[in-house]
Amino acid sequence: MHVAIIMDGNLAWAAQSGLTAKAAQVAAEKAIREAVEVAARADVATLTLYALSAGDWEPAFAEKISPLLRRYLLAEGSRMHVRLIFDCSSHDSLVRAAMSQDSASRLDPDEFYRTLQGLQDSTPLPGPVDLLIRTGCGGNFSEFMLWETAHAEVVSMRVLWPDFNEAQFKRTLHEHGSRLGLFGSG
Repeated sequence: MHVAIIMDGNLAWAAQSGLTAKAAQVAAEKAIREAVEVAARADVATLTLYALSAGDWEPAFAEKISPLLRRYLLAEGSRMHVRLIFDCSSHDSLVRAAMSQDSASRLDPDEFYRTLQGLQDSTPLPGPVDLLIRTGCGGNFSEFMLWETAHAEVVSMRVLWPDFNEAQFKRTLHEHGSRLGLFGSG
């Protein structure tokens, strides 16, 4: 199963809590660690965490995210593929992929997907998302994996990312699995 999470609400959490952005980063790291551990125990094959869209990019962000990237992107594991995505514009990728196709030919979805994969700057796309969790107070997808999430079950949670916890993630995974018949009703 491929689970993707839009991690939103760090700065709002800091403001509501009367804390600094550094405190929000620490709390967000804890939420990431818990999400990775829960997903691994639930036999999730791929966990994609979305931190920031291209439109939200700030040069100073690199200084804030560097320690987090080093800690999680350099860790190797064999049970689950963990992806941290930032500075992404799915809209741009979709347009470029469509424009690269011969307009006289019929656009085959599989060929389009291969073209889209070729435009990615990082690792190959892991395939369609089964479950998309959106934290924070926003209602949009922030250009996050528009093609891959087209058929995903979407769960929008009005909880800020630093407050997203193990119990909420387990409950969401269990409810998703129950709807698919993967778990019993108990």
